[in-house]
Amino acid sequence: CVAAKIENKIKRDEVFVVFAQGFMAIGYIGYFFVHHPWQLYLVQAWLGIGGAIQAPALYAMYHNYMPAEKSTSNWGIWTGFYNISIGIGSLISAYVTQATDFYTTFALMFVIASVGFIYAFVVAIRYRRFFLAKMTGKMH
Repeated sequence: CVAAKIENKIKRDEVFVVFAQGFMAIGYIGYFFVHHPWQLYLVQAWLGIGGAIQAPALYAMYHNYMPAEKSTSNWGIWTGFYNISIGIGSLISAYVTQATDFYTTFALMFVIASVGFIYAFVVAIRYRRFFLAKMTGKMH
């Protein structure tokens, strides 16, 4: 993936996670402006690019926190929670859409992604401090 190669050279995973989360939040706004199939394809492409930017950096950050001797179980937990959260998110969005309309679902997606952006920003600052302390051997 092109994004992963760029991220490997820059080595600022937390910046890419925050950027991608904001990129995706903006993408969810795009759903409000879809009136033709080609517009939906553009929104989906935008979100796909955001995911392609976010995934390698997020996996690298997770890997940096992981003890090497427990990598198999930790990746198993990651994958399990990831898939369960997709299922729960799909179920919730189906109920919201059925009870209201697609616009409410899109608004909820944007709000959740925006909260995720703020949270990613806060975590990125803490992560950077942790990672720098780990690399310099100055962990408390």
